[in-house]
Amino acid sequence: MAITLPAFTPVEDSLLLTLYCRALDNRLPKPVLSDTTADEIVRKLDYDFEQLKVNKNFHPQRRTPGQKA
Repeated sequence: MAITLPAFTPVEDSLLLTLYCRALDNRLPKPVLSDTTADEIVRKLDYDFEQLKVNKNFHPQRRTPGQKA
């Protein structure tokens, strides 16, 4: 069952943006944060995340200790 959310203020939207990005990271083949809880929450919400305009093609780069930028 999806959880319907009320209309949010821009500040509240920014908090959802953080949650959504953590969920997207978790769906990557090699997630940096591995936040399965954020992913579970986002999947349960009845919310149009497209309005947040997140670039889903972004892939964080991992660096190993001693690796230069």
